[in-house]
Amino acid sequence: MFLNYRHSCSPKASIAEERKAPSFPIRDLTYWIDGDRKTTELKERIMLELERDPLWRVSDHPNLSLAETRERAMSKVRRLADLATSRPLNETLLRMSIISVVDPGFWTRFGVHFGLFFGALQGQATPAQLAYWMDKGAMSMQGITGCFGMTELGHGSNVAGLETTATLDESTDEFVIHSPTLTAT
Repeated sequence: MFLNYRHSCSPKASIAEERKAPSFPIRDLTYWIDGDRKTTELKERIMLELERDPLWRVSDHPNLSLAETRERAMSKVRRLADLATSRPLNETLLRMSIISVVDPGFWTRFGVHFGLFFGALQGQATPAQLAYWMDKGAMSMQGITGCFGMTELGHGSNVAGLETTATLDESTDEFVIHSPTLTAT
C-alpha cells in the first residue's frame, strides 16, 4: 500500500491517514506487547485509577511549593505502601512501572528511598538491624525517610573514595555530618 502523494509531504497527515485503516488489528498488537489480554486490561484499569486520583495529578507541579511537593510525594509513598501490602505482587509491579512513566519526578524520589536506602539496609544490615529499622517505618516511610549519599565533588560516584562521614550524636539523636575537604562537598 502506498501513501497518497498529497499527504506524503506532511508527516502528520500521512500518519493520521495510516491510523485510519491499519493493516493489522491494533488491539491484538497491544495484547501481544503487554503479554496477554489480562495484563492489558489490568494496565488500563491502573491507568484509569491514576488518572482519576487527584493525588497523581501532575499538571499543577510547577505551582507547588517545595513543602507541598514533599507532602504529595509522601502521600504517594503511603498510598503505594498500602497497595503493595493489599494487592497481588504482579499488580504492584505493573502499577510501579506505570507510575514511573506518569510521574518520573516522584519515581526518582521513590527509587532513592527504596532502591538505594532500603536496598542498602536489606543488603548490609543484620537481621536484627533490619528488624529495628522496619519497626521504625523504613519500608513504609512512616516515621523515617531514607536517603543515600554517594557523590562528592572530588570523587563522583566512587563510593569507596568518599570523605564525608555521618556520626550519630546520641545526646541529640541526630547525625553530625563532617565534610573534611572542599572535594568532599
